[in-house]
Amino acid sequence: MAADLIYRRRLINQINTPAHHIVYIFGPAGFGKTILARHWMESQTLPNVWVEGFSTSNAAELFQVFLREITKQLPHLETPLAKLRDKSSVTFEDILEFSKVIEQDKTPFNVVIDNAEEIRVVHNDLSMAIVRYMPRHVKLVLVTSTSPSSRFVSDAGLNRFEVITPDQLKFNQEEIRQLFQEATKEINDSDIALIEELTEGWPASTGIVTSLLRNNPSFKEELSSLRIKGKQQFSIEANRVLARIDASQRDMLRQLSPLQRIKPEIAFEITKNIDVIRQLTLLSQDTIIVSQIEQVPPAFKIHPIFRDALIDQLRRDSSFNGLVETVIQALLDQNEVRQSTEILIEMGETTKLNDILRDEQLLTSIGFSIQDSVTRSAVNELNDWLPVAEHMPAVGALGKAVINFYIELLKGDFKAAEAEIRILSYALDSIDKEVKQSWEANLLSLKSIMAFANGRLEENWSFAVQAIEARQKLPNGQDRNQLLFLQLALWGAVMMDNDARINQIIHWLDSIGSKDLSAGRSVQVIAMRCLIAAHHGRLLEAQNHLIMPISMLTQSKLEGFFGPFGTRLAEAIVSGEAGNFARSMDLLKSNVEEATSAKNFPIAIASLGRLAYQLALQRRSEEGLACIESARALIVDNYLSEELNSVVDMWEIRVRHFMLDNDRVQNLLKRCQPSYFLNSFQAAASISQGNLELTKEIIQTFDLSIPRQAITYYLFRAHLYKDSPGQQLKEIVQAVEVGSKHGYFYHFVTQRSDILQQYISLASENPTAFNERLARAAGIELNKMMTAKGETGESLTRREADILRHLATGLPIKDIARNLSISKNTIKTHLRNLYRKLGAIDRDDAVAKGKKLLKI
Repeated sequence: MAADLIYRRRLINQINTPAHHIVYIFGPAGFGKTILARHWMESQTLPNVWVEGFSTSNAAELFQVFLREITKQLPHLETPLAKLRDKSSVTFEDILEFSKVIEQDKTPFNVVIDNAEEIRVVHNDLSMAIVRYMPRHVKLVLVTSTSPSSRFVSDAGLNRFEVITPDQLKFNQEEIRQLFQEATKEINDSDIALIEELTEGWPASTGIVTSLLRNNPSFKEELSSLRIKGKQQFSIEANRVLARIDASQRDMLRQLSPLQRIKPEIAFEITKNIDVIRQLTLLSQDTIIVSQIEQVPPAFKIHPIFRDALIDQLRRDSSFNGLVETVIQALLDQNEVRQSTEILIEMGETTKLNDILRDEQLLTSIGFSIQDSVTRSAVNELNDWLPVAEHMPAVGALGKAVINFYIELLKGDFKAAEAEIRILSYALDSIDKEVKQSWEANLLSLKSIMAFANGRLEENWSFAVQAIEARQKLPNGQDRNQLLFLQLALWGAVMMDNDARINQIIHWLDSIGSKDLSAGRSVQVIAMRCLIAAHHGRLLEAQNHLIMPISMLTQSKLEGFFGPFGTRLAEAIVSGEAGNFARSMDLLKSNVEEATSAKNFPIAIASLGRLAYQLALQRRSEEGLACIESARALIVDNYLSEELNSVVDMWEIRVRHFMLDNDRVQNLLKRCQPSYFLNSFQAAASISQGNLELTKEIIQTFDLSIPRQAITYYLFRAHLYKDSPGQQLKEIVQAVEVGSKHGYFYHFVTQRSDILQQYISLASENPTAFNERLARAAGIELNKMMTAKGETGESLTRREADILRHLATGLPIKDIARNLSISKNTIKTHLRNLYRKLGAIDRDDAVAKGKKLLKI
C-alpha cells in the first residue's frame, strides 16, 4: 500500500488542502477514482466514513444509511442523532438538524460518498442540502463519473471546493516511473515514454501493464509488443467502458476507429451524421475514449486501446471491407495520403495499397507530404512513410533510400545520409533505363543538399545545376517537385555574394512560376524571392514577401535543417537598413542558435558573419570579431569545407574596415573570389590611394539593374566628383532616387562628411519627405563629427574630422592635402591642432584614438 500512496501523493495532497473541505473527484470508468479515495482514507488519522451511493426512490432509506455509517465511526453521536433515525421521510429541517448536531460536536472526521452521481441524480435536493450545510470541520469527498454542475458548485460555495479532474487523475511520467519501478527495477526513459504513449496515462491500462510486468520479469524485453501481449486484458477494460456509452455513440466510434486522426469533414463523410462533431466533443469531455487534440479547426483521436477494441469489433462485422474502402476514399478526397496508406498497412490491405501507389497523381501527393514532413523536420512522420515506400511498385528501394537520407540528415548524421546516397546510386544502376532517368534528378538533388551541409558550396552549385538540367529532360508530370536543393543553392550563392548564380536562380524560379504550383511550392518560391530581393537591395519588395514560411499541409512552422533561415535573414537585412539593429540582431541570433542546433552550419556561419557586421556598424567591432572567430570555430570543429572560410573572410573584411586594420583587409581581399563585394572594396581602396581612373574602371562592372550595386555606383561617382560640388550633387540625386524607391536609408547616413553635406543641399532644392528626413539624419551625423572631443575636451572641426579619416587610409600627407584641395602648410596646421586635441604623439596614435570618436 505504501507504494500506491507514493505514486498518488500529489492527488492525496490535493485532497488534503485545508481550505477546501469539499472535494469533488470525477472521471470516466477506469480512472481509479474509488481507489484514490480509499488510498486517501488509509493515509488519514481521523475517523473515516465511507458511504456507497445507490439508486432508490426512498430518500429516507438513503439518509438512514448515511447516519448509520457515521455512527459506526463516531459512536458518541448515536444519541444526538437518535431522533433522526427511523424516519419514514426526510425534510429540509431534518438536514438542518443533522448539520446542527455535527457542528455542535466539533469532532473532525472524513466522509467519502462513492458513486455520488446516483444520489445527485435521484435525490438532488437532499444531496445539495447535505453538501451546503456540512460543517467545515468535516472533510467531504464526493466520487462521481460526471463533472459538478455550475449550480451545484455555486450553491455549495466555490471557495469551499477542490475539484480533481480526469486530466489530473491520469498518471504523469514521474508517477509511471515510480509505479513501474515497483514491478521492475530496470526501466528507462524510452520505456516510460513507450508505456505513456500506449496508455495515455489511463489508470486502468497502466494497471494492466504493471500487472504484466510484475507477473513476467522478462516482459521488459517485450515492451515493444506490449499492445499485443496485453491485448485481451486491455480489451476487457476497454469494452467495460464502451458498454457505458450509448449504442449510437459506439456505432459512430466503430465507423471512425480506422482513423488515427479525426477531422470534421472526414468524420461527416464516413458517418453521414451531421451531429458527429458535437458527439465527439461530448465524448472527449466525459470519457477517456476520445481526446480533442486541436481546437480550431477541431480534431480528435480515439485512445489507442479503445481503438484496438473497436477495430476488433469491426473486423467481425460483414461491413468491414466496405467501411475501410469508405474511410480510405474519404481520406484521399481530402489529400490525407499518409494516413490512408498507414491505415491500409495496419489493416493488412497491401493489395489495395499497391493499387493506390500506381496512381501518378497520388504518388505526387505522397511526394508533397514527404517534403512537408522534411521541411518541418518531422522525423517520426518520415519513419511512418518507410513501410509505404516498400510497397511502391518497382521503385520501393529508391523511395526508401530517399526517405532514409532525409531522416539521417535531419538527425544530423551526415555520414549515414551520405551512405543512403550511395545506396540510391547503386539501386539506380540496376533498374530500367527509363525509370532511372526519372530518378536521376532526385539523386543529384540529394548530392547538392549533402554538399551544402558539409560546406562544399561549389559542389552544391554544380549538383544543383545538374539536377535542374536533369529535371528539364523529364516528360511532363515526372518531376517530383522538390525545391529544397534549389533553396540551399540560393543560400550558398547569397553567402558567396555571387550575383551571376542568383540571377540564374531567378531564371529558374521564373520558369517554375509559369507552371501550376502547389501551395507548398508557392511558399518556398516566395521565401526564395524574398531573400533574393533583400540581397539585391529591393528592400520594399522583400518586405512585401516577408511571410514566415509554414507547412501548407499542416500549417506548422518550418523547423530543423530546412527552417525559415532565408526569410529570417532577409528580414534582418531589411531591419538593419531601417536602423532597427536590435531587431536585426535578434533575428540573426535566432538563425545562429536554431541552425547550429539543426546542424545547418553554413547558415549559422553566414548569420554570425552578418551579425558581426551589424555590431561593427554600432562601433562594437571587438564583439564583431568574436562572432567571426565563432564562425571559424564552427568550420574547424565540425570538419567543414575550407570554402566556408571565404564566406567568413568577406564579413571579417567589413569589420576590419571599421577598425581601420588596412593590412588585414588587404590580405583578406587577396583571398576572396571575384565578386561585386570584392570590386566595391577595391574601388574604395583606389579612391583612398588617389587612383581615380582605376576606380572608374572597376565601378563600370557594376550591374545597375541591382539596386545595391546601382546605389554604390552613384555614391562612388559622388566621391570621385568631390572637387565638383555640382556634379557630385547630381550623382547623389541618382543614388537617393534609387535608394528611396527600394527602401534604403541607413546606408546613406554612413557616408563621408562631404556626401552628408550634399544631402542638406538636396533637401533644400527638392524638399521631399525622404530628402528632408535624410537631411536631418545627415545634420545629426555632421554634428557628431564636429562635437567629438579629444583628450583635451576640445571638439574637432569638420575639416579636422575629414583629415582624421584620410589619415586612416595610409596616404602620404601631400596626397591627402591634394585630395582635400588645401596647401601643405594648411594641412600641417590642421594636423598640429588635431594631434593636440586627441593627445596623440604621431599619426598612428591619432588614428587609433580617432577610432573611439568617429566612424573613420
